[in-house]
Amino acid sequence: FLSVILPSLLPSLTQADAPPVLLPGSAPEWLRFACQELSENPAFLADGLPRLRELSGRSDGHLTRALKEATGQTPTEFINELRLFRAALLLTTT
Repeated sequence: FLSVILPSLLPSLTQADAPPVLLPGSAPEWLRFACQELSENPAFLADGLPRLRELSGRSDGHLTRALKEATGQTPTEFINELRLFRAALLLTTT
């Protein structure tokens, strides 16, 4: 998911940039909101799955199904991609 676009995006990013969350327009609004909030706040990202679950307001099963359908990734895979993106961003900008 992000690993495909990461190499092309890194040169143009600044430290303040959050990882892009590319969910399709067909993804539920609650899911797009939760993923965007998670990606934009480093403290939320550090909290990981419990925070994503809290932001979504949905059960584990529902969150997993919706995210898998939208991105092809489990919540853990999605969070790990965001964390890797953030780490790469910090390594290239600080």
